[in-house]
Amino acid sequence: MAFPPAFDRAFDETFPPDTQLANLLGSDLRNLKTDIRERLALQSGILANRPSNMDAAFGGAGYGTIYISTDTNQVFQWNGAGWTDITVSLSLPRIPTVGGVILNPTSAATPVIWRAPYACTVTNVRGYRDGGTGAVVNANNNGVPLLAGNLSLVGADAWTDGGAITGAAVASGNAIQLQFVSFAGGPNYVAIQVDLTRP
Repeated sequence: MAFPPAFDRAFDETFPPDTQLANLLGSDLRNLKTDIRERLALQSGILANRPSNMDAAFGGAGYGTIYISTDTNQVFQWNGAGWTDITVSLSLPRIPTVGGVILNPTSAATPVIWRAPYACTVTNVRGYRDGGTGAVVNANNNGVPLLAGNLSLVGADAWTDGGAITGAAVASGNAIQLQFVSFAGGPNYVAIQVDLTRP
């Protein structure tokens, strides 16, 4: 985006002067509304149209201007020299959970169920079996098992904790896979849950 854009006037906090005639107040107020409207229009848009110098727009430095990128779903704060991405600090939930269920399972499967949109850390893998006599599960981070050994779901109708996590660091863009290894006795469904934390 070309900068500065075509503002009608520079942003001047010293205008109007105290000596100006009172009958010009209406014009000054109308101009102020235009100035504010034009600058608020810079607060959001596509990333490519993000202004390159927000200090110039407001005639000074250190105002902490925010820009919302509508095409990348990012939020930026002007730091006086450039834009700082503050999206992560504003995003919720802080502790995401992902998982899935396979109904009437009969054979092994390793579906991808989540692409990490940010760096995070896996803290726990749990499994659940409804009916049947057994099931074995795991979960993967970009193809690497999160549990050192597969998790055997010995008891039905209860969550089973997978224990210690290996390869817990998930990079932005990594794929989380649910690994349904084997089944016994015809369970109705088997579920896997992966808990994560965000920095």
